[in-house]
Amino acid sequence: MLFIGGISQGRKLLNYARSILCGSCGSTSQCQVFMTYMYFSFFFIPLFKWNKRFYVQMSCCSAIYELEPEIGKAILRGEEPAITSADLHPVSYTHLTLPTIA
Repeated sequence: MLFIGGISQGRKLLNYARSILCGSCGSTSQCQVFMTYMYFSFFFIPLFKWNKRFYVQMSCCSAIYELEPEIGKAILRGEEPAITSADLHPVSYTHLTLPTIA
């Protein structure tokens, strides 16, 4: 008997079309919301997903934030909730503003 299956990581880009304020650079810009997850496949057919996490990548400076799960699940259902700075937790900054010394 031949068994072809395994566990892999996936990424899905979600449809979200609002502008939000970037906490990294301070500008208002479009963002990409995406979900990462682990899944089990059997004969190359994904059967179930777990460990779903939602992220926001800013178009202005490419900073990445982890999004609150409730907001991410609402976007996944097709809703367009407002994302506030309280819903975002910094993961990666590519644009860092360093304090100046006077």
